Amino acid sequence: MSMPLTLGSSPVVRGLPLPGAFFPKGHVPNEAVLRGLVEKGHGLDAISIFLRVDREMVLDWAVMLDLPTPHDQPMRRSTGPKAWATGDYFRFIESWISGWRAASIGEQFGRSASAIWAKARWLGLPRRDRRNVFRPSADSVHEAQGSTRTSARLELCVTTSTGERLPIRKILKRGHVYWTPELDAELANRYWANQHYEAIAAEWGVSARSIASRACRLELPRRERCKLVTHYDPSMIDANIAEARYVRRECMFIRGWLFWGQKNGLRTSKRGQKLQARSGAGYGFGIGHSIGGNYAFGI
Repeated sequence: MSMPLTLGSSPVVRGLPLPGAFFPKGHVPNEAVLRGLVEKGHGLDAISIFLRVDREMVLDWAVMLDLPTPHDQPMRRSTGPKAWATGDYFRFIESWISGWRAASIGEQFGRSASAIWAKARWLGLPRRDRRNVFRPSADSVHEAQGSTRTSARLELCVTTSTGERLPIRKILKRGHVYWTPELDAELANRYWANQHYEAIAAEWGVSARSIASRACRLELPRRERCKLVTHYDPSMIDANIAEARYVRRECMFIRGWLFWGQKNGLRTSKRGQKLQARSGAGYGFGIGHSIGGNYAFGI
């Protein structure tokens, strides 16, 4: 049985870091937020957007907290005039667990207190002790409104070889990328096309370290430096994959996690092996359908 973890200066879930902005002095366990989202039936895509973390980190937390594996269906996005923007959810959750009154939270987004309560129930957020709920200062509300507007301006896009525009979401003040299956697929495309990681970073507007780190996490093999180029040529993808005898497969231990490996290589990713060793192989993850499996790498 896991111990409840309160919000503080170093929040962790059994060794895993929780969202950096969830640091205000509150009285609700971080675990309760994630558990409520899972119990409400929100999937990997939705939870990663709500908490501004990668999908694999959500999977890691689910393993550590003995939670059911969230489904991997795409998040349904409302298009009505009163629909919530995806960038608003994190600020909403942060304000809720910080103890802000529903009316004060509503001021950030131009919504009523009733709408805030309804959204909290829909998300599965934990109930709060009334003694800890407070009205923030006008300056705090104004600053939060400014942060909400700033988050929208930080959204970047990358255009694929087929003309599709993929959004790149970044954590405010930290610049970390929210990796999605679509971005992973596009990164692999450019990797197999021998585009230099620094050229990819410059084109996407992210750090070169983010690109190199993600390629390593996806277990893409090392490339010959003399073959790297600054431009992106999709016609090179299929030939390079065939020459390397690599395939993209789903990890047998972490359902939904896709990685690259040799055709006759291991069926468990390095991440899966680490989690397996950490948990004593006590979790029976079955193989489901691949996340982002419909994205063709040869296009």
